[in-house]
Amino acid sequence: MTAPAALPAGTATSLVETGGAFHGQARLTGVTDDQFTEDAEAFRRARIARLTSAGGWLTLVARYPLEPGPNPLPIGTATLDEQGRVTLSIAPGETVISDGVPIREKVLRSDADAGGPDHVLHGRMSYELVRRGEIFAVRVRDPESPARHAFPGTEWFPARREWVVTGGFAPFPEERLITIPYDVGPVLSRSPGQVVLDIAGRTFRLDSLMDDERKRLFILFGDETNRDLTYPAGRFLYSSLPDPATGRVVVDFNCALNPACAFTEFASCPFPPPQNRLPLRVEAGEKRYRDIDPH
Repeated sequence: MTAPAALPAGTATSLVETGGAFHGQARLTGVTDDQFTEDAEAFRRARIARLTSAGGWLTLVARYPLEPGPNPLPIGTATLDEQGRVTLSIAPGETVISDGVPIREKVLRSDADAGGPDHVLHGRMSYELVRRGEIFAVRVRDPESPARHAFPGTEWFPARREWVVTGGFAPFPEERLITIPYDVGPVLSRSPGQVVLDIAGRTFRLDSLMDDERKRLFILFGDETNRDLTYPAGRFLYSSLPDPATGRVVVDFNCALNPACAFTEFASCPFPPPQNRLPLRVEAGEKRYRDIDPH
């Protein structure tokens, strides 16, 4: 069995490839039904805007896994060394731009590094390095991809107040590494603690991660709707950090989203850890996008 690869930093957003930050609706007190519905619709519009943006997941058109040593690319060679550095060497006759200037060779920064990945431009195509633990790949974006321009949108369950669940937070004494199953192999990521929720008369403890800026909790979860109405590999959502005085956490399942691999075969695919699979139907949030099957 392959040992899980440790993620070098607590990069939940990079790990799951959310494609951007979305803020859930956690307000209930004093909110009218009309305002609640309006908040849900605004959240969904922002989601679609992010997906269909020039840097959204629908622009991905290729993905090249990297093995140790030289790896051929359409623009040259990407060499992965023993220290985990990836050096891009440009083939003769190709014009490639990075940071506004032509390059012939460059050590690439990945999406797991501070500041995010380098964007290397070849015509309208953008190349970037992604890292999942010790697993590397170069992916390619095309802002004129057919998937982006033909995207029909997503379907959602009706927003309902009962799926805004107030729970508690059980922090670990120190952040611990938990295994996130992945289509490319298991990856270790840092967890600050568990979100404790009472749903349908049962108590569940869900392992959480932190977003890249450490300003929100991030939860990968599965439920019984994965069999028919939602993405088979599971979904994810964000929550605000626990209230420092009470430890209270508000989890809005109306804001549950599909991972990037629901929309493109060129994104790696995370799966909820076993402890985050709920034995009930969460009929809330984003429904299955039916053009792509999970890996």
